[in-house]
Amino acid sequence: MNYAIVNICNEFLQGQRKGVAFRYWGGPSEIAIILWDIQTSVVELIGRINQGIYSTLQVRMHFGISCIGSLPKQLSYQRAEVAEALQRRNLLIHEDYCHFSTTSEEFKERNETAKTEIQGNASPAIFAHVKEDWKMAVISGSSDVLSAAAQHWVDELSRCGIVTPEILNSWKNDALLFRSQLVRETLGPDADSALAELEQADQLHPAPYTNGYSFSLFAWRDWSFDLMERISEVIAAKQAKESNPMHDIVKYIELNYASDLSLQEIAGKFFVSREYISRRFKQEYSINFSDFIVKRPDR
Repeated sequence: MNYAIVNICNEFLQGQRKGVAFRYWGGPSEIAIILWDIQTSVVELIGRINQGIYSTLQVRMHFGISCIGSLPKQLSYQRAEVAEALQRRNLLIHEDYCHFSTTSEEFKERNETAKTEIQGNASPAIFAHVKEDWKMAVISGSSDVLSAAAQHWVDELSRCGIVTPEILNSWKNDALLFRSQLVRETLGPDADSALAELEQADQLHPAPYTNGYSFSLFAWRDWSFDLMERISEVIAAKQAKESNPMHDIVKYIELNYASDLSLQEIAGKFFVSREYISRRFKQEYSINFSDFIVKRPDR
């Protein structure tokens, strides 16, 4: 796809000697456009290029625009400006595909307009505003409560009228930090194994890509719901295991492996019947109690 986009860009640029587009290998999936002196506005030119991309590929791209600089010594600085412009673009304005660096006059003019449009709104939301909702939802394990907390999250995220990739990355990191803190607070010594399980699940359920050409609050709502649901399920499973007397019995055997342990002794210590222990050993470990005692590695 990158190859096709580069070709489309160059059809608009090279024919009129306005510049050149190429695959930039310094970052993931980046296409760079260098413009020399042109008579038409950059916004108009990018609009035509984007229309050409849409006509061919049915997608539109976002363009970061740096200030004018000399080549090649200022190229790396201009690239940094572009990266910053894309990180700070307002994802709630779907029709805006040109994003200027903060030092450009165009940005200053647009920023003043944006401030006027959202004037009077509350300050940007922070994750702390929903942290308690998330905690209660995870502890409840209720699908309805989890869904309400996920919706509240995206409502808070978008209520000030500005959502940027930078903000999304910050919120995502805060959400993962919340997960780590809650799991450690809830599970104590079993937290590390639970977090390892959750982090492995992250690979199968990644967060929406913050720098994509499209943006959906619904996708982030669904991601937050899935994230909280997995936390809830892992905590509940670990706590259920902890409440299982067989877990304590096996721990006791491991700590007292040097003693001659008997079924009668263990049943009396944990206030359960010998039949219960025999049945549960067979169900959970596929082995008889006596065989477990004989074959355990510590012996």
